[in-house]
Amino acid sequence: MWYLVDLDCFFDSKRQLVLALLASTSLALGGATSARADVSILVDAAAVKSESGDDLATVQGMFQGANAPSEPWSDPQPNDLKQIITDLKMKRLRFLQSDVLCDLDASNNLGSFKVDVDGNGSYTFTPQPSLTPGGCNMLDWTFPWSFGNGLSLHVAVASFMPPSFMADANNAPYNSAESWPSQARYQIYAKKLVRYIVTQAFDKGAQSVIFEVSNELDGAERTPEHFSETNPAAYSLKPLGPFGRWLWWINPDSYTLHQWPAYQANTYPYNNFGLSYPYEYDMRRLDHGILPMHKIFAEAIDTVRTELASNSSYSGKTIEIAGPAFTSRSFYYYPGWNLPTLEEVFLDQTLTPNLPFSSALNRFSFHFYGSLDYAKDPTTPFALFRQVVTTVRNKYPGLKLFLSEWGPSEASDGDINQSHKGAAWAAAFLTEAVAQGISMGSYLILEDGQGDPKAEPFLTQASLMHKYTDINKAVHYLPKPAANVFRMFALMTGTRRPVTLSTSGTSSNLGAFAVSDPVQKTASIVVFNYNPTLVFGNADNSLPDTPENFSVEIDNLPLPDGMVTVQHYLVDSTHSNLAVFLKNPDQSDPSLQSAEPPFSVPVQNGKVLLPASSLKLGVTFFRIQG
Repeated sequence: MWYLVDLDCFFDSKRQLVLALLASTSLALGGATSARADVSILVDAAAVKSESGDDLATVQGMFQGANAPSEPWSDPQPNDLKQIITDLKMKRLRFLQSDVLCDLDASNNLGSFKVDVDGNGSYTFTPQPSLTPGGCNMLDWTFPWSFGNGLSLHVAVASFMPPSFMADANNAPYNSAESWPSQARYQIYAKKLVRYIVTQAFDKGAQSVIFEVSNELDGAERTPEHFSETNPAAYSLKPLGPFGRWLWWINPDSYTLHQWPAYQANTYPYNNFGLSYPYEYDMRRLDHGILPMHKIFAEAIDTVRTELASNSSYSGKTIEIAGPAFTSRSFYYYPGWNLPTLEEVFLDQTLTPNLPFSSALNRFSFHFYGSLDYAKDPTTPFALFRQVVTTVRNKYPGLKLFLSEWGPSEASDGDINQSHKGAAWAAAFLTEAVAQGISMGSYLILEDGQGDPKAEPFLTQASLMHKYTDINKAVHYLPKPAANVFRMFALMTGTRRPVTLSTSGTSSNLGAFAVSDPVQKTASIVVFNYNPTLVFGNADNSLPDTPENFSVEIDNLPLPDGMVTVQHYLVDSTHSNLAVFLKNPDQSDPSLQSAEPPFSVPVQNGKVLLPASSLKLGVTFFRIQG
């Protein structure tokens, strides 16, 4: 079945989509910023709250992965990055497109496609495939820094066609993987690539390797090159090979490139007749793209896992495959058409036995950003996130959920990711992720440097750290506010405890997450004020931000009567805020700051009362030490 689809909604950029919806809702929700009533927060340190097993470990696992930096790996990485890895107890780095120079030689030995530096700080590729035998060039550059910091690997493979697969023995080019006479050689390549990555990791001390196939293939190359609605004759495809065509599997002869309006495949199965280019969220991106690639790599991983099982030095180490690493955007459209999403079809075709693409899947991986969620439903926080999770859980209840890329905003402008706005969203989202049973996560990227010394750091990116050059040309890596929130949660130890919030009014924007640790004689609580309108509907920062007053009481602490020490940290519009620092570098510090000097409070019959506090949009953290 095929549809004639108006793709105007598809071709609005992510930023345009978000901003248009924000503009239509910010005024309507302005009342959400009116004055709030007092809130009493009660923690029971004798009870356990568990939504995902060990809730604290789950929360911390959400930010213990991130994408590897874009910086040249030949440059010495400063201690600032090592420190954030230590502070957040990070476990893995994600690598995108690091396999693009890997290939097979004429004898099917794994090797690297050569690159040369052109003198301008960028790379040029040798025109003919010329392999350096042994390893894979970019993998060999990028992995050692990860291993040196005790990190495991999260590797996205197969984004592009390896160069030697662009031609047969007679050097006759093929338009796609589907047009290869045989895919057996690529299966050899996949197995050798997987084995090389896994053995490199395990031999260097890494505890796990998790693979994904490609990255956001539901939306990559959303249109042909030179797209316009008025001149379809100009449409073309990117070349195959490294950093070229993302949709390298599908045969261009199977669709009509120079066609507009677009005829799309929005059901599965579908009628092939008369279909156009597979624009974003087209079902052909599954069976003519990620599904066959996923099957090849899943089988390669199964084979390598079996081969390495007898190696006693690898005992307890894990190899997994996750997928499909989509954007979650098909949930924007397909449910409204009463059709299954791309994610649902991927899962059905992968996990149903005896289908052409049946294969292993250890974790369902997906990407998510708060800006997308708000644009879909500004009145119900995390509605789209819950829709994705509920849909998958209802069909495959035992499948682990892996948020393999996430952050406050995917927009390329604005101040959300570098200000307390992103911090408030991140704290609220972490508690939501635990409630929804996410098994682990990977924040977008470790730092926002772009690699090219001529390029400005990507300040508005959802990165943990910002690359900052001071007036003396010295480079520093400074935490963004969300990273300061993650550090709050990383400082926590013990077991999650139930929290009751009581308000004297009708509503509150406050939330809290509390733990206590009888062994360490500590108790900790994160309190956040998250107002979606102030985060995503307040681009000019003109809406009023009214503080909420609150009190915290912790009962049933296994501590004797006496005094305990309280440390109080704060991320808000004036504290621990990179956006503020960049405006006044001499007057603020973007790292996690204390709201006040440490102070003492009494414990009486296991009860601690903290002084009354107030909080605007932001996050505050109290740590009690007995």
